Amino acid sequence: MFKKIVSIVVVLLLSIMVASTFASSKMRVAIVDFRNNASGPTPVTDAVRRAITDMFTTELYRTHMYSIVERSRIQAIAREHRLAASGLVDSTTAIRLGKLLGVQAIITGSITQFTFKQSGGVLPIPGIGGIAVGEKKAYVTLDVRMINVETGEIMLVARATGEATHTIGGIDFKGAIYAEGQVQGILAAATYKCVKKIVRKFYMENAEATGGIHVVRGGMNVVYIDVGSATGEVKNGDHFAAYVEGAPIKGVSGEILGVEKLYLGVIKITETHPRYSIGKVIKGGPLKRGDKIIPISTKDVKKIVISQRSARDISKLFNKGKKTESTKTVPSTSRQRNGNTSSSSTPKIFPKDGIANTSDSIKVIDYFPILFELKENLKRIHKQWWWNYSRKRYKRSIKILKEAIKLYKGDYLAYYWIGEVYYEMGNKKSAIKYWKIGHEINPNYVPINRKLKKVGAL
Repeated sequence: MFKKIVSIVVVLLLSIMVASTFASSKMRVAIVDFRNNASGPTPVTDAVRRAITDMFTTELYRTHMYSIVERSRIQAIAREHRLAASGLVDSTTAIRLGKLLGVQAIITGSITQFTFKQSGGVLPIPGIGGIAVGEKKAYVTLDVRMINVETGEIMLVARATGEATHTIGGIDFKGAIYAEGQVQGILAAATYKCVKKIVRKFYMENAEATGGIHVVRGGMNVVYIDVGSATGEVKNGDHFAAYVEGAPIKGVSGEILGVEKLYLGVIKITETHPRYSIGKVIKGGPLKRGDKIIPISTKDVKKIVISQRSARDISKLFNKGKKTESTKTVPSTSRQRNGNTSSSSTPKIFPKDGIANTSDSIKVIDYFPILFELKENLKRIHKQWWWNYSRKRYKRSIKILKEAIKLYKGDYLAYYWIGEVYYEMGNKKSAIKYWKIGHEINPNYVPINRKLKKVGAL
């Protein structure tokens, strides 16, 4: 009996530890009551401000992105330290409050528009009064910011407007209109739409910062993604583009401004669940587990240019256990025209002073005697390599270049750069090994010859 009790206690403790570990992996935030910056005839009372803040808190909680501090805790700390926790105006106070609460970020917001408009009139009916006709419209705009408690920097800004419309169809009995809907109801609907838009922006920004949104189950026609109706306000008919990251985009001073996106396919959502969605691949593909995705508008679907996935990836997805034909190269000699060529063919000898023999850039691939599609796939892999190499992810960059070699064994540019990465890592032996293989493929390639001479291996 004692052993059984001990076992139950151990299981409970482990459950608590797992739960606390999961919770600690989320950013801890506090949301202070939104302040009113709206001007107009529609009043924004303290109760309205708190209601809007509560609505935002609830929807943000449903995304499971953050660990959110309870309002009662915020108010207690604020009272204890004589701080204004309601409608904070100054970011210094927000930061101080955030530190006292032990959170990583404070979320503040302001209501900048809260208006209600009514149009129309009454069609007279003798003896009754008339029929009320027209339209009611409500507009709500929110500005929300997330502030880093340690640095005071603004981490995220989201602004959105929600609009709700209601057609009046009531009876005017001698001046008293019995109409459908109420002012409060239509303003609440507009507020909810606005809050949903803000939360979606928070989710997308947070997902991008933490590694992005992904395909979690791949396929040629149907895929599953890790964002749903609760987490990212996804609905049927929404579109997402799947992509891989290419070369970094650098500024004039060498700083990295962003990363090129190489698109693999377009997904149209057909079924939503709270934390995941199912979609149909309507362009490009196949897609695989781990592919990153971003939301796009319907009008942008046609603008997406698909970059083909490597033949090796497609083979892995759909030809497991089957033998696949090697990728054919472009005929450039009489031997090749007779069909004696494969993806392992070595490049022909180019002029010694040409790009193919002197450059260490991706332009070299244009001179490989292979099909255009294979060249594009190699370029995509090399761009992925460069993005990782520029961030000093050496092991990852070597792995990516080895994929290029498996796709085309004559890629002496990949052998050159694998050797260079190994050399930077202090592994001279491996560097020489790969440079020598590259030298065997193209004895006239100057960058490799220069390196081999430098280490005394040529």
